Amino acid sequence: MSKIFFLPTHSLELMEAAALKSAMVAGLIENREPMLLCFDVLIQYLSTLAISEGFYPELLFEELKSTYCYSEMTEDEWGEILHFITEGGVALQQYDEYKKVEVMPDGLFKINSRRVAHRHRLHIGTIVSDSMLKVRFVSGGYVGVIEEYFISRLSPGDVFTLAGRNLEFVAIKDMTALVRKSNAKKSRVPSWNGGGCRCPRIWG
Repeated sequence: MSKIFFLPTHSLELMEAAALKSAMVAGLIENREPMLLCFDVLIQYLSTLAISEGFYPELLFEELKSTYCYSEMTEDEWGEILHFITEGGVALQQYDEYKKVEVMPDGLFKINSRRVAHRHRLHIGTIVSDSMLKVRFVSGGYVGVIEEYFISRLSPGDVFTLAGRNLEFVAIKDMTALVRKSNAKKSRVPSWNGGGCRCPRIWG
């Protein structure tokens, strides 16, 4: 049986948790129309596989075709997806940044770049983001990126959490949020504005 761990951060979320618990006891399940051929999700799944053990396209294609979501995927569409993750597709093939997955001599698709792997782990998700700002320490050193929406609501001295660190906001300069480390026990959790959602970005 599945378990859900719900950690409310304010009273509204506590009410949502209580409503969720009541609905589960009553057996109320929200109807959801199945999403088909979600290629953005598939690309992120492929990147996750490529970061770990890697994958062989011919074997994975059969596995994907056995699922409801991708049962109608054609071999041409599969080929375009593989081209996208290895070469950036037709539109982005001139940019090395989008050549994320390497094809090994034995045909294994693998991500070997630590930079690409790190970026994938920090930014996995399919909710459309707002404008992003880089976050750097005042003393130098890159922390990550964060939405402008969230940073614009901070005042100097406010503390927030990003990439596992509590950071004190100092200022914005040249589209970069400058911060310093903080020992404060309380901090704000970043959120994203994509889709009109105010959800915590738990992966930093």
